[in-house]
Amino acid sequence: IEKSFGAVTKMAEITIFASVTNIVGRTIGTIAVERFGIKKTYLGATLLRVLSVSGLAALLATGTMTWPLMIVFYSLNGFLGGIAMTAEFSIPPAIYGSDQVKLEKFWTWQQTLLEIVGVTGPIVTGAVVASMGFLPALVAFPLSFAVALLIMFFTLNIPKKFAAMKAADTMKAGAKAAPKGVGGAFKEFFLDLMRRGLFRV
Repeated sequence: IEKSFGAVTKMAEITIFASVTNIVGRTIGTIAVERFGIKKTYLGATLLRVLSVSGLAALLATGTMTWPLMIVFYSLNGFLGGIAMTAEFSIPPAIYGSDQVKLEKFWTWQQTLLEIVGVTGPIVTGAVVASMGFLPALVAFPLSFAVALLIMFFTLNIPKKFAAMKAADTMKAGAKAAPKGVGGAFKEFFLDLMRRGLFRV
């Protein structure tokens, strides 16, 4: 950010945009999971996110990135990340059901791995940038996402029992369970904000 736009404080601005669109994405993510299922929603949102990050990296690498485009890319990435996050958090309960021991074990391992990556990631990135330049670090992020996506595509199996239960719930709920169209999705988003007390009329 500092290299491209001359001010580290710009990061705070795009973070606000990304945070707002992430909230919208999480709200719409629940609708997407109901309609398309956990696996399709997660893989689809993550694939679009990989493409978004790849486009961002390409524009930064070629020096053609503008500030308005930066806001658009970060907002889009926040939105897609919110959808993927909703689906991701639905995966462990779908696999382990209500088995709290297995769920706790899963979340513990996930947090441990996140902590390891959170500590080593910046160190490795800094070493790569110092020795090989800015471009390899930009390329590594979408590539790692793409590899993870392929692994999930071939290995993630949502139990058929869970899928059948979700299908039955959807049929019982009827057409009004999920809003139709973009307008309905945003209506659901603002209703959700009101329920949380974050937005009042």
